[in-house]
Amino acid sequence: MTAPTGQLLKARLRITLLGLGMAIGAATLMRYGTLSGAERGNRAFSQGTVANSSLRILRDGGSPVIAGVVLVKLKGTQVIPRGLSKTGLSSLDVLLREEGIYAIEQAYPLPAHLLGEKGRELQRIYKMRYNGGAHPRQVALRILKDPNVEFAVPQYVYRIHESPETRSTNLPGPVAAIPDDPLFSLMSHLPQIKAPGAWGVVKGEDGGVVIAVVDGGTDWSHVDLQANIWANPGEIPGNGIDDDNNGFVDDVRGWNFANNSADPAGLAATPVNARHGT
Repeated sequence: MTAPTGQLLKARLRITLLGLGMAIGAATLMRYGTLSGAERGNRAFSQGTVANSSLRILRDGGSPVIAGVVLVKLKGTQVIPRGLSKTGLSSLDVLLREEGIYAIEQAYPLPAHLLGEKGRELQRIYKMRYNGGAHPRQVALRILKDPNVEFAVPQYVYRIHESPETRSTNLPGPVAAIPDDPLFSLMSHLPQIKAPGAWGVVKGEDGGVVIAVVDGGTDWSHVDLQANIWANPGEIPGNGIDDDNNGFVDDVRGWNFANNSADPAGLAATPVNARHGT
């Protein structure tokens, strides 16, 4: 296992996108938050970029939201079948009827057997669609008054912009960071996962996050990795002693569990060995 800090693009992007979501959510809440803890719940479970161009986006000086939609988390554990307009909770159903709710569906329809205790919390969050021109923020505030509701919020819209040219003046967003790697143009998957936009927020070498990678090997001596690859600060290279008392001798760059050695470069039998860089 190796633990580099800034070069493994897939792992770096996961960390970056997580930080991006948290940063945008926190900043927006501080500026526009009026729903207290309920609004934080929506930030944590936001669906992200809206791909359906038929959706109407409201921009009224606050965070952009989808018109005619609110996200509601119920306190009970009952499951509401998709497409219904009632919850079976009398007081709440009266309120939903007054708000023009015509369809209720789980916001995160995940298989129950794949969810842990915390994951099952997602099953209590429902996307509710309503008729009329009321702003989702006001509808959410009214639904929140029902004692069966844990939180009710609009569905916010966040975007990662791939380049400064596509950046909207109406939506705050990062400026893309394009690597100077001459082979970048051949890596078509990176623009698809919007890596340049994420790098515009933070780059791996700018932070102190250590990423552990489990794979077939890492070419840790590669010129692109030498300045970024993790080094165990508690180990003295090549002295044959387990200086940090972690059970591994000279694990300066990590550990190769396949041959029980301190060289995590992979095995000769591994397809393309460590030349793929992770």
